[in-house]
Amino acid sequence: MSYNLGIDTVSDSISLALEDNGQVTIENNFVVSDTVSEELIHIINVFLQSAKIELHDIDNLAVCIGPGNYGPLRAGLSISQGLALARNLQIAPINRLEADAWPFIQNTKNQQSVIAVHDAGRLGLAWAAYSQNNNNEAPTVITPASITSIEECAESAPVNSLWCGELSDELLKALQRLGYSSAINPLKNTNTRAKSILELASVQQSYQDPSGIEALYLQPPRINR
Repeated sequence: MSYNLGIDTVSDSISLALEDNGQVTIENNFVVSDTVSEELIHIINVFLQSAKIELHDIDNLAVCIGPGNYGPLRAGLSISQGLALARNLQIAPINRLEADAWPFIQNTKNQQSVIAVHDAGRLGLAWAAYSQNNNNEAPTVITPASITSIEECAESAPVNSLWCGELSDELLKALQRLGYSSAINPLKNTNTRAKSILELASVQQSYQDPSGIEALYLQPPRINR
């Protein structure tokens, strides 16, 4: 048996998924009552117990590296690296925006672009555009991930795209003002992000030495001392 564990801690909840011999067999979201740094190991153990396996059965980790909430992102990545280094595992680092776009990329026709967005708060909107390459291959990046204003995103994003992720009313209104109302297709993903992370890790063949993996920040984090 070959088990890979997908770990996502970049938003308000933790998502985990388990891949068994190339197939995702179980996935779940978990609400964090305190902090990721205090709860992640316990949540992983509970999740694996539900699958009737243990942490020492895991062969590799696929981890969301951002962009996302600074504290949970750093804690999740650090704990994942610690587990990987202690058990001689590899980690696949996966971009959050690509993971959010992935379920929809697989179902688009004629290489229609998919735009994934993340609300970066006062910094603006984190977003990127992707399209389908070939079946079961990694998506093509049309517009690399960046942080812009909502208006800049609406003006420069490919038209007739599918939109997914954190779609605010402000963003949808901006698209309508620019005459894109007929092209707005806000989508919601019914799968966990951790499942998409595992699937992308497989198609990208991106498992690697965990020691050099870093969090993805589209702008340097602001840390108050």
